Amino acid sequence: PAPNKSDLNSFQLAEIGHDYDLGTPHGDKLETRVAGYATQQFRRDEFNLGLISFSFGPRLAIAPESWQGATIKPYVTGLASTLGSSNYVSAVGGGVSLRLPFGQTVSIEPGIEWRRLDVRDRSLAPTIVLLSSGDVVTPSLAGIVKLNDFATLEMRARYVRARGATPAQSFHQTGADAMLRLEFDPPFMSIGRKWTIAPFGGVSQTSFDAPNPILDPVLRRRDQTWRTGVAFEAPVTPMFGFAGFVEYARNASSLPNFRTSNLSVMFGPTVRF
Repeated sequence: PAPNKSDLNSFQLAEIGHDYDLGTPHGDKLETRVAGYATQQFRRDEFNLGLISFSFGPRLAIAPESWQGATIKPYVTGLASTLGSSNYVSAVGGGVSLRLPFGQTVSIEPGIEWRRLDVRDRSLAPTIVLLSSGDVVTPSLAGIVKLNDFATLEMRARYVRARGATPAQSFHQTGADAMLRLEFDPPFMSIGRKWTIAPFGGVSQTSFDAPNPILDPVLRRRDQTWRTGVAFEAPVTPMFGFAGFVEYARNASSLPNFRTSNLSVMFGPTVRF
């Protein structure tokens, strides 16, 4: 095998959101979200990654007279990605989510999403590729607790069921994430917008349905992944600012091939329109 070599990369991230007011008495609207992400490796350009995803759907009031702020959102979603210079994963699907406020400080968002994955990796045998074409269903439950005017706790739990071409490529996953978002005044009053620092953490457990005979004919892959870190955002003007995060992630797997430990540090300018 080739010796391990260090590498660096650059990345770009863009997010676009648009809400179109449908003009109803209860504030119904169409929500459009588009996100793009790309990386460029300095040495191993076969690992360059590009991804674009979208979601689109109406957010409609459920019972505006009796439960103000309660909404339902059916939506369609999709993504396309490249690895190196080749198409890798694409997906189409849809879902539905609810937003249910309880008073002024607590809201929950249950939802479920289905996606059909199409994996186009022609370079490897189907038994080697860990991800294959198939269906993914993800029920989830998110919650937001406004602790005070400057602190908000955000939480999300999820269950993922993925069915691939073979049992060795099918898995189920449970996971939970939490973030404490803290806002504070910037050092210069002329900036006019609060800065944010947000410690976060998450854990997930993944279990594949059957052993992969290429990797280990007896032992099924089971992963426990956890991550922790802190993100920050520092606006300088209404349009420009800086953001970044530091994250440490560790994956403990039943197969030694997938045991990893990774420290990520990202920092760069931001632009808002």
